[in-house]
Amino acid sequence: MRLVTIGSQMLLVGVLALSALVPFVEGRGLAPVEPEEITLQVNASASEGDGIYNMPPTLSPIVSISPSDVPTASSVPSTGSTADPSITPSLAPSSKPSSAPLDTASSLPTSAPTVDPYPENPAPSNTPQSYFNYDTSPNAKYGPGSTKVNKTLDSSTEVFYYEENTWQNVPYDTKDDYWAEFGNEGFGAWKGVLESRLHKGNQCDENRRQSPIDARDSGHPCEKSHQIRTNPGDFEINDDVNIEKQILPNKLRMKFARRLCPACPEPDPPMADFPRYSYGFSDLLHIDIKIPSEHTIEGKRYAAEYQMFHLHYRREMSGSIGIMIDFNETSPHNEALALAINRFWVTFNSNAAECGRMLQKDRNLVSRVRGMLGLEMKDDNIDYESWDKFSTLMDAPESTVGRKNRLGGKGKNENHRDLQEHIDVGKATNDRARNPNAWDPYDRDWLVKSVWFWHYIGSLTEPPCSIMNDWFVLDKPMIISKSQMEELKQLLFLNVDGNCERTSVHHEQSVARPIQPTGDIEVRRCTRANYKDDLDPE
Repeated sequence: MRLVTIGSQMLLVGVLALSALVPFVEGRGLAPVEPEEITLQVNASASEGDGIYNMPPTLSPIVSISPSDVPTASSVPSTGSTADPSITPSLAPSSKPSSAPLDTASSLPTSAPTVDPYPENPAPSNTPQSYFNYDTSPNAKYGPGSTKVNKTLDSSTEVFYYEENTWQNVPYDTKDDYWAEFGNEGFGAWKGVLESRLHKGNQCDENRRQSPIDARDSGHPCEKSHQIRTNPGDFEINDDVNIEKQILPNKLRMKFARRLCPACPEPDPPMADFPRYSYGFSDLLHIDIKIPSEHTIEGKRYAAEYQMFHLHYRREMSGSIGIMIDFNETSPHNEALALAINRFWVTFNSNAAECGRMLQKDRNLVSRVRGMLGLEMKDDNIDYESWDKFSTLMDAPESTVGRKNRLGGKGKNENHRDLQEHIDVGKATNDRARNPNAWDPYDRDWLVKSVWFWHYIGSLTEPPCSIMNDWFVLDKPMIISKSQMEELKQLLFLNVDGNCERTSVHHEQSVARPIQPTGDIEVRRCTRANYKDDLDPE
């Protein structure tokens, strides 16, 4: 037995101990697999024109079937038949009878097995108390519950309730929860503003005023006299300090820098003046993108939802705007949202690079151990070629990490520059005219397509489900392209952390809380009949 130093690790090994170490170390990076059964998807990319993303080899297995077992079938449906079928049947039988009866039922498979491009991720083995997911299956351990629907006595009204709602068991952490910043144990300019709402703890088991809901006319009149008026602030979308892009387990989030004090002019985040708010503009805290939409409008669920959360230091509610996101086969590219998507790809690729560095370290350790044992690096059970390609992610960022410049249309790789640029935060000013490059999250051409809405008092749509939201659900969706919708799914559902673990908690491609019962919620519909758009001519 002898002491051997491998990297930063001290190992007491002999020949037998080293031999036993090899598969253990290899298992950290790539679990041994049978080559004829599993093909590893590396550097998987979206369709032409979509964002390119890189995944660690072990994270996205594609089942392949050996030709010796069954006939090969393409994983992508064919766009046309291999022969031109006759439009009309033959008018006469053939001159010769068939030597054998025709088998009308094909013995061959008609299509390849369906593979979910966004498989669900299992709960972590050491599940933290704060963990929750969106599994609505019966007996799910961490989900929001399975929906049950009852009819009222006159059978005219459907009443929702939920069984096995485990979200109610997620404790509210007064220090580590995102919203803790706004409680009495919080920090910064907003400390204590929402304490009256947050001190009640987890409210996910409440049967009233929970969100999301199905927005529809409930007969209550509109009480608003003007639209939500906005100020875009002066933050640029490429400024990752003042607009932090986060890929979280259940949302894509843009978090905006806070003011140093409630009346401080800098930093100058976007703001909104909500109707009947007597204190003026509220600062935009963050924007969440959820897939699919959480709210529904008159029974229709949309592809995604763009949620904007605002706060005023003198109002103990969050002015929250819900904008539906829709697309179709021919819908145009959304230029304003494209700018944000491009920056989310920088975050995605940076996370993948952290995973790549971890795999590189593991590969180096395996190589050293095998070298001491006099073994070749090649192993039939491990795809080292794929491992090499992924683990050198940061060595050649121009070729392996990148996004096409969607707006420029030149296909220029910009990520290498993005990952190394240093943001000059000091150039921001309080004068919108002096910073024409500021990104407007309320862009009327691309993002905010209406000034009319459904309004109601509700809650956060995830634990702790605090009843603290003044919801304004706009009546028209923003439109994005089909490829942009796919990019949003890729960013959220395929993101990995530094340990190469997928982070998403989606269920059936959804991170939307189920629709909650409206109950006694007063849903008020505001239309052009109540006030006109400020942009309308006199």
